[in-house]
Amino acid sequence: MQTKQLPTGATGPKILVVDDSKLIRIAANKILESDYEVLLASDGEEAWEMISTDQGIRVVFSDLTMPRLDGFALLKRLRQSEDPYLHGLPLIIMTTDGDDETRRETALRLGATDFISKPFNSIDLKARAKAHAAIESITRELKNKAAQLERNSSRDPLTGLKNRSYFVEKLWQDCSYSARHRAPLSVLRVDIDGFNQIFVQSGREAANRVITRLSEKITPCLRDEDTAARIGLSTFVISAPGSTLPEAQGLAQKIIDQVGTMQVRLDDEAVPLSLSIGVVSPVLENKKFRTEDILQQLEQECMQAMEQQGSSIVPAPRADTENGQRDEAAPAAEISIDQALALIEAGQAARVRKSLPELIRRIQPLIQLAEQQDTADGE
Repeated sequence: MQTKQLPTGATGPKILVVDDSKLIRIAANKILESDYEVLLASDGEEAWEMISTDQGIRVVFSDLTMPRLDGFALLKRLRQSEDPYLHGLPLIIMTTDGDDETRRETALRLGATDFISKPFNSIDLKARAKAHAAIESITRELKNKAAQLERNSSRDPLTGLKNRSYFVEKLWQDCSYSARHRAPLSVLRVDIDGFNQIFVQSGREAANRVITRLSEKITPCLRDEDTAARIGLSTFVISAPGSTLPEAQGLAQKIIDQVGTMQVRLDDEAVPLSLSIGVVSPVLENKKFRTEDILQQLEQECMQAMEQQGSSIVPAPRADTENGQRDEAAPAAEISIDQALALIEAGQAARVRKSLPELIRRIQPLIQLAEQQDTADGE
């Protein structure tokens, strides 16, 4: 592999010249080296290796007829690549008198950006390199800006979490998946108690610091599949697909525990930060749901939690028994029979066992009906 660096003090984008003719490579390098960093390859396979490992290459000049991997195959690899950089890389075909119209049409159909005839003169080669390097640079910059705008459009600028519009769409997707696969889903809402007082007495900057710190406390509590968003001044929501109500209540308690050491200053006094958390595990079996209803129910539960004062969760987790163990006879999860079957099929039977007493109670009428039917058939 041959690489030609720019002369000292010169700057310019990288140009790759691919040709099995050493004479052509030397000529192209001599013409372009004063303005560009010229890379040279003797066949398509060598060029592909260079392109795949160096995304600084802006333009490729390639011959059609070469050993190992010819220009057609190199062009096809680029245009079929799922990598946006490789897929859109400008590739200019260097043609000869032996390349008839059919070969040129084939190259054009495969995605050739432009053509230049050999032997080329310095003006034509420089013009092609300058034009396509500039276009590639502008295109890359626009793509980067578009990607940045897309990222920013879905994020809350203060916390870096998702914003309301993104969350509503993601919640709808999670609900649809839950309904389709009969899988549990829980949604949480986290509100900062007395935030208006914090804002008025401490000011915007201090209030923003509280919001930022809370988001930093929430994030480590989440799984990869969970989605957290800030949807109001001091309101956060979390979609937790696959989580039953007790598991979501456990997440809520984990967040409260994480925030346990946080304090805010009110009237020159350090006051512990208090949270109100609402939890909903909607039943979505009939695929008829409205995300607005879920968010409205969460708001109502958070209002109930605020009335209790101090960090509270609504509905509250079930109390432990006197010996410190959870009462296994009580229903441990508000999941449907279909959801339980889906969890068993997915190899998650352990998550169903703690709900067995409640599930058995629900199907008891069916068991009795089956026993009656067996008795009738025996008669």
